[in-house]
Amino acid sequence: SVEASADLTTRGPLLALIASRLAVTLDHARLLREQQVANARLAATARELALLNEIAVAATADLELRPMLGRIVDAMHARFGWEFVACIRVDRPRQRFVCEAVATALPTAIHVGYSRPFGSGVVGEVAATGRPIVIDDVATWPNYVETLPGARSELCVPAIYRGEVVALLNLESPRPAAFRDQVALVTTVADQVAGAIASARLLDEVRAQAGELAILSEVSRVATSSVHIDEVLARVTAHLQERLRLPLVSLHRLAGDALELVAASHAAPALDVPLGARTPL
Repeated sequence: SVEASADLTTRGPLLALIASRLAVTLDHARLLREQQVANARLAATARELALLNEIAVAATADLELRPMLGRIVDAMHARFGWEFVACIRVDRPRQRFVCEAVATALPTAIHVGYSRPFGSGVVGEVAATGRPIVIDDVATWPNYVETLPGARSELCVPAIYRGEVVALLNLESPRPAAFRDQVALVTTVADQVAGAIASARLLDEVRAQAGELAILSEVSRVATSSVHIDEVLARVTAHLQERLRLPLVSLHRLAGDALELVAASHAAPALDVPLGARTPL
């Protein structure tokens, strides 16, 4: 044992050197792992910034709603490889969800124009609460409605404009827990979608108002094209029927306790009510 102790004493410096080298090697391995993690985070951040930039360009390049939303979901699908990405518009007057854009290579019941009533599925929950839902395993979610066969996970995020849910971004994947760390990114995208939808709505309102003003201008021009009142009324009704593409436009005047037909324009078949006919009030 004295010899063993002497041997250890002799080799002590060597063992210390080996331990020191091991410590350096382990420290280098730790630094390499940290660098790899940092590089991965940097690459993920770069992808996210590239996606947000692409979406910003798409949202301003065209104010037509469906083409714009189509480019946005295509970018999300391509940049991150998410297997199913859809943008669902909230149609409150009709109380329905309407798919405005979808990007996927997988078989699914969802298509542009697909619609279903409020209150159903995960999208119904998100629309009602205004809060995102991330599901690692759809089999555990009681209100899940299958539209993508084989889906395992889902992320649904609301697009909110001035406190109102105007649309939803819905992502699904055959991989479990595919969206666990993506809520913040998709929420940022949803904010841009909300603004884009608001801009498209404003454009539609401006176009509608411009159309109404154009019709008023045309009617004024037609109304001043003759000094004969019967001819003016006939021209106005004919112009409105053609311009608004209505099956029938008629004008009546109040004649005592009845309405008298004074002008009418109609699509085929011909109107069998003669001018001057009266309808009791």
